[in-house]
Amino acid sequence: MAIANAWRLHVQTRKKPMDQLLFRRSIARFYLKQSSLRLTTRPSSSNIEGLQLDGADHVPEKLPKR
Repeated sequence: MAIANAWRLHVQTRKKPMDQLLFRRSIARFYLKQSSLRLTTRPSSSNIEGLQLDGADHVPEKLPKR
């Protein structure tokens, strides 16, 4: 709904508006470009004390108390 409303505003305000498909593609390209810029670094991982992954099924297991 928001994209359709944005396209309607675009058509009303531009002298040479683009068709709706091209408008949607330009929005998709913008978000793809933005997400690729953010994914260049690895997100930080947090260690939860007392949990360990088993390496096979990646199921958290409690560690024995020391």
